[in-house]
Amino acid sequence: MRSNKVLLLAAVCWISLSSALWAQTSDEQADVEPEIAAGKIFRLHGSISGRTDGVTSGACAGGKLGFADQCATNDVCTCGVISGAKLSGNVIGRGRADIYLTVDNGQPGSPPPVCAPFVAEVDLIARNDTEELTGTGQICNIRKNDTRLSGTLTIASSLIFSTGFENFTATGNLNRKGAFRMRLKGQAKSD
Repeated sequence: MRSNKVLLLAAVCWISLSSALWAQTSDEQADVEPEIAAGKIFRLHGSISGRTDGVTSGACAGGKLGFADQCATNDVCTCGVISGAKLSGNVIGRGRADIYLTVDNGQPGSPPPVCAPFVAEVDLIARNDTEELTGTGQICNIRKNDTRLSGTLTIASSLIFSTGFENFTATGNLNRKGAFRMRLKGQAKSD
């Protein structure tokens, strides 16, 4: 029985050490691009899920590119951030995503659903790629605590894709620290 415990302890230590040795930062990942044939068109699909960090006044100041740091209508904008969300994609694999969403509240609304335009930046670090996506869309408050988003993101920067887009729909509650889920579908061309 004692030998089983020693074996189990040795296995746990080995797994812990080997996973720490294989972990990569995004800088290290840039040197380990997957082998993908150049010029190939990929159909993409994936999802991002997490919890909102809450909403602040003004445009979003975060993001690697700063794309969401703009407010078209008289600076009547709010910023919603989802950081460290879980990412899963058919080509890029699993990873983490940070979403910066600036909503333009300067447009007059109507009774529910009240909709407003937004700009967004999505920064991804996945097993097979690091990407920055930028896009626009529409956010609608269907009823209290029920928000729907739809729009298009384009690939601004990627290790493996030269061009591409992803249409998306999302649900969640940006007004409080609620659940957020985004579904993505599109295509991209490899470098």
